[in-house]
Amino acid sequence: MINNFNPFPVLKTKRLTLRQLSQKDAQVLYKYQSDKDNFPHVDMPVYSLIDEAEMYIEKMNNGVQSNKWIIWMITESKTGRSVGTVSIWNLNDKEAKAEFGYGIFPEYRRHGYMKEALDEVTKFGFEVMRLETLEAYTSHYNQPSIDFLDSLGFEFIQTIEDSYSPHSLMDVFLKRNPHQRIRLANENDVSSISKLINQVLVDSNATDYPKHVIEFMCSYYSEETIRSKFNEKNTWLLETYEGEEPLKLIGTISLCEKEIQALFIDANTQKGGYGRALLKTAEEYAQGKGIDTLHLSASLTAKIFYEKMGYKHIELEDDPNFGKAYLMEKEL
Repeated sequence: MINNFNPFPVLKTKRLTLRQLSQKDAQVLYKYQSDKDNFPHVDMPVYSLIDEAEMYIEKMNNGVQSNKWIIWMITESKTGRSVGTVSIWNLNDKEAKAEFGYGIFPEYRRHGYMKEALDEVTKFGFEVMRLETLEAYTSHYNQPSIDFLDSLGFEFIQTIEDSYSPHSLMDVFLKRNPHQRIRLANENDVSSISKLINQVLVDSNATDYPKHVIEFMCSYYSEETIRSKFNEKNTWLLETYEGEEPLKLIGTISLCEKEIQALFIDANTQKGGYGRALLKTAEEYAQGKGIDTLHLSASLTAKIFYEKMGYKHIELEDDPNFGKAYLMEKEL
């Protein structure tokens, strides 16, 4: 991930110019932030003094200077009038992930300005900053905002409790860098699949299972074992690309008749919607084959994830080699 914002990157669209905040913006920011009706779904401070807007601008620009975040004032190119702000913040260098923040002033709503601005900022995040994913949060009860994110190609991930929302529930949306692709694996991929699975078992599953179970599971997913059973199932890979060249294997999943098997996501990129994307791929393939129910054996680590994806716990099994696992199923 690249996060160097000096010099400040001014962005331009057909109708808009996205520039750095200036103390000249204090009045328009104060006008917006001093009226709680402008942000009913977010628990932000309500300004009572213009000094608060001036301090906010200084704080934001200091953060940009130190490469902590990037925030733009959205302006009409023809008139120079300010219409809103958009930011990329909460940067996660390890996962190449960041969060969108945005707001439009009431008199400029329903002009398509925010979509135009966010399309350009998304392009900047993926092509210049080299982000893998962009997240956006909105109130669970703010349907216009939910519809807006959907129109931008953001995928709903989950609903969480959040103290910044007056209603305590926020919906999390995510958009992946388009250089990520899902494809069917072939036998030349077996070595990479085995390495990924073993890495995840050691880095993620070891907190829930004793050492002897992890060692057995690693041997079970050895290159030799995976190759011997490869043609019995369909296996998909999620990879990042540079042009047409694969850069990194992010995750894998297999489907053997009516059973989901071996869903593993790189330990450094988990909770980014990748598991959801791979599982949906396998489910859609199963539906196309006329399969109406899928089964799987979920580790202690993955049980909550599968429940969120609509799978129901049927029974608990305890294998001396694999340890405890939850048998689960889902009707498609």
